[in-house]
Amino acid sequence: MFELTTSIFTLDELINADISVYDSIYLGDPFCRQYPQNLCENTEDLKKANSFIRQQGKKVFVSTYAVPRNKDLDAVRKTLNICQELEVNAVEVHNFGTLEIIKKEFPNLKVHMGCLANIYSLVTVLVLKEKGVKRIMGNYELSLDEIQELKDKSGLELELLLHGKMVLGISENCLLKNWIKDFRGSCKDLCRGNHYLKSAKMVLKTFGQITLSGKDVCMIEYLPDLLEKGFSIFRIETFPEKREYVGEVGKIYRRALEKAKEPDYQSKEFLLRSSRFSPHGFCNGYYFATSGQKYVPKS
Repeated sequence: MFELTTSIFTLDELINADISVYDSIYLGDPFCRQYPQNLCENTEDLKKANSFIRQQGKKVFVSTYAVPRNKDLDAVRKTLNICQELEVNAVEVHNFGTLEIIKKEFPNLKVHMGCLANIYSLVTVLVLKEKGVKRIMGNYELSLDEIQELKDKSGLELELLLHGKMVLGISENCLLKNWIKDFRGSCKDLCRGNHYLKSAKMVLKTFGQITLSGKDVCMIEYLPDLLEKGFSIFRIETFPEKREYVGEVGKIYRRALEKAKEPDYQSKEFLLRSSRFSPHGFCNGYYFATSGQKYVPKS
């Protein structure tokens, strides 16, 4: 009835996380080549991760770099070649140049277009469909009505962010390294710290080269409506969070989705349980054509 997915960056994080409630996993950090043991190009670990996930009967998706430069393309091609050998279920692409490489050199790979592909219009989606893309994730600035139009009129699979932080932008260099000059740990330790930017009522989180919403998108109250509208592929974005977040938030949403079509569905308990993982509170992103920082309760 639905697919629940998340993203995990390294083999160590994968093995030590509880992924039991997920139907598929996106592997690799598409935002930064410096992330230690990044599955986007650590091919030996990628092979092990692929085997680990498939043994559990889940789908394997592999992310590619969101903003690759010319110097990065050899690494991208190497990863795509491994993906083709492993026959992964799909690769996630944010960059149109990478999409062209896949179309010409790795035509057997199934492609999902990710959140940084700047998908705003039906025209863009139909071009992507012509190029063989099978699944899309609209830009996070789109409203729910706009996203539904893309899904209904294109016939493509549409992946919807259900819970977690939105990726709002990506920079040329690591923001954290520029700000924290005397840090002595690894890149991984630096990214795993909680680094927030606060101004008045706005909260943002930094994670290496990307800026995220400080609040978690939360759509648990609206699950019955989403299912009724035909949405069935949902992402819980867990990558900037602690290990517990992956399993526990996933379990909350799996149970809520299983209950969502029942006439007496009550979201209050699920909302309360998930709130303990979101110290800066919830938002609905831009789904209801409001500020990305605002939470609109259903009742």
